[in-house]
Amino acid sequence: MLAAGCEKPPPIASVPPAPPPAIDVQARVREARSVVRRHAVDVEPVLDLANRRVEEFFAARFARTDAFVDELFSFRGKWRSMFWGREDYERWVRRAFERRLMSEEDFEREVLVKVREDFSYAWGATENRVLADVHTLVRSDVPKLDFEPFAAQVGRLAADLLPGVAADTAMNVVTLAASEGASTAAMSGLALVGIGAANSWWNFGIGLVVGVVAGIVVDAVVGEVAEDEARMRVHAELVLMRRRAADEVVRVLVEAWRAHLERQEEVIAGAVVNSLQ
Repeated sequence: MLAAGCEKPPPIASVPPAPPPAIDVQARVREARSVVRRHAVDVEPVLDLANRRVEEFFAARFARTDAFVDELFSFRGKWRSMFWGREDYERWVRRAFERRLMSEEDFEREVLVKVREDFSYAWGATENRVLADVHTLVRSDVPKLDFEPFAAQVGRLAADLLPGVAADTAMNVVTLAASEGASTAAMSGLALVGIGAANSWWNFGIGLVVGVVAGIVVDAVVGEVAEDEARMRVHAELVLMRRRAADEVVRVLVEAWRAHLERQEEVIAGAVVNSLQ
């Protein structure tokens, strides 16, 4: 029995915990998009390597240029320039060019195949970094979100966005998620679509050079320019072809990288929204 004046204190009312602050999903999406855009510069080493591959390809061919020019200015070559029709003569010049110097198959095998491999490797590394950075960003709001499920979600979204990539490029549109942290390869085929188009430049480029070279030889044969000057002009046209080839490969790489980033930005944005809802 309590003594007088020692009443039992009233129970303390429990205070419900404050609700967690609302997640600003759109702010996180904007941050994730910024992460992707920061990787636009990752293509620069690929461009440098592509330039070197083109330079090496043409450097090896320039050593054979004299033999090509000698064939053009041989007695048989001069005779053909005078007595064959222009189309027949240009076809002969092209055959000599491809036999003595380079062909479309050479450019494909020695340059474009390697450039595609370089691009795919670089994009895979960039994709890994983007996924890791964005996963860290999302985990600040969802601490229990592991990397593998997040990467798998990105892979599924990429496959939905680009259903034809696997068939078009023979790439495997699946998520490669492992404990050591591999990235999704679902978008890696995109680049190959664009880079394959670089070889479409070849027919235009070689056709342009052949036409100019044929005209130079004809001018020399009919006496409008000296043969030594004509030889120098042929060499100059081959140097110009090298520059055009490098410019075209770089242009296609830049466009493919930009397309890659734009599509990955949409995929990442969707993955962030799904993870935070």
